[in-house]
Amino acid sequence: MPLSQAKDKKFKACVEFFDQLSELLVESGNYEVVGSCNKDSSTYLIPTGTIGDLSYSNKPARSFRLSDHWNWYSNLKKNPNPHYIQCYSVDLPRAKKREDPTKASVPIQAAQVGYFDKDNKYHAVFGEIFDRTTKTWSWLFADPADVIAGLGLV
Repeated sequence: MPLSQAKDKKFKACVEFFDQLSELLVESGNYEVVGSCNKDSSTYLIPTGTIGDLSYSNKPARSFRLSDHWNWYSNLKKNPNPHYIQCYSVDLPRAKKREDPTKASVPIQAAQVGYFDKDNKYHAVFGEIFDRTTKTWSWLFADPADVIAGLGLV
């Protein structure tokens, strides 16, 4: 299977998981789905009424993100903090350094659904994950209902 098809298959699996998760949480009336302001592949599932927390310097607590790119330093025009890592997932490789001190760094490419926890970091609930100790990639499977129950969102 060509690499691009493998990537598409992984992202499609994440989309299916995210759609199932969204259906369960939106049905409860406590969550809403929001697209990315950049018109990219990212989609957010956020607690209702927290849209104001979705920015280049913050994400809503207890929210989810579906994306194929993570862990990068943004352009300083979008976030003036040079040390802030955008969409930081603890389950992926660390952010790459900027080639130009004011421009964005190259994001880490990975299909993942992450949960934005109290520590202000994303934690994978489904998709590609990277073990920083062994330097190996694997796939995290989960059931959306189990994720909701495990996080106490019911």
